[in-house]
Amino acid sequence: MNIANALECCFTSESPYWRKFLHGIQRTAQKVAWYPSSGYDFYPMLYFKKHTFETMNINIDLSCYEEPDLFIFSDYNPDNYINEPLICDPPRIRWHEHRNHSIDVNYQFEISPKENCFQYLINREYADFPPQYDTFKALCACLNITCYDIVERDGQCRVWQTYAIFFYCENVNFLSQFILRQNVSVSHLVWKRDGSGLGGGRLSHCFLLPISKILKTQWFYIWELYWDWNCYNGLPDELVEYKDKCPKTPAEVFQQLVTCGQHEWCEDKMYFCSKKISNP
Repeated sequence: MNIANALECCFTSESPYWRKFLHGIQRTAQKVAWYPSSGYDFYPMLYFKKHTFETMNINIDLSCYEEPDLFIFSDYNPDNYINEPLICDPPRIRWHEHRNHSIDVNYQFEISPKENCFQYLINREYADFPPQYDTFKALCACLNITCYDIVERDGQCRVWQTYAIFFYCENVNFLSQFILRQNVSVSHLVWKRDGSGLGGGRLSHCFLLPISKILKTQWFYIWELYWDWNCYNGLPDELVEYKDKCPKTPAEVFQQLVTCGQHEWCEDKMYFCSKKISNP
């Protein structure tokens, strides 16, 4: 399903910007990037851009690459955003340790899940803490990103507009109850963080690679620590209904990937890779 239709089906908002946002992504959002457990790490809005590949030693055929139109970030604990608000005053996304870009907010608003649309259940085998009070709520934003390193012919710094949604939701629930249930395609995927021992969680996100076949993912950022991951216990219980539709192990997915380069991302070495193009 188109991401705009999926959002309209499952969420609601009283904001006057809701229809404008849906219209904007309906018109532009053909490619969706998802970063599970993102916290305040918003680098995908830069690192999936074509103009940054040269500086990051990414070797890819740009004629075959498409940038994301919509960025989805999900984080388990909304208290993080309450203690340190996502949007500053003046309206600007918090952007730690990056002086060459700024992210300014054109408009932003909250959306809430429709009644009885989701059944949010936390599996205590891999999470220690209960659901939060505003689970599945989200902050939608239309953003202007300014790159101070690139000056256009008119002497102005390069600026581009993008859309982003920041979901307050545990990742397995978000994946099973929204993305997969609504058949939303995720063209770009970041596997940099997971809950295996961090923040009270005990679940590795290695299931993202097998599931990526269903998501129709084409481009990946994968942390060096997870490269050639061989510790895999199968899909979480909430995703077992999809086991016949995806590869049995992450290793099978790794074999289908082409490494296009690697670079430092917040002191972590990340691999950028793409799915191999199948011959007709």
